Amino acid sequence: SGGLFEVLLDEYTYHALGWKDANGKQAVDYLFWNWTPENKTLLRMAQSFMVSRLEVWGAKSWMNAIESKNQAILGEDDKERRSTLWAEAHSDFAQYE
Repeated sequence: SGGLFEVLLDEYTYHALGWKDANGKQAVDYLFWNWTPENKTLLRMAQSFMVSRLEVWGAKSWMNAIESKNQAILGEDDKERRSTLWAEAHSDFAQYE
């Protein structure tokens, strides 16, 4: 599933991660509520995509801010807090993009 996820990130804009389904949930919401090692890997891939985009733009301070938020997400055990941190990171990245 990791290879497919990479292809999707390359093909679709990052904003696609913010799209909601019929239940009002983003794709990452399902990752957060089913927190497994595999889902952590998928999230790391999304985060790597975010950071690499910022690095290409030469936006070091933004890149450091996003990396910091990403590490907080990966280290968070509380599902609701993880979701809140993601929303903040996603919003910040959308501003940078």
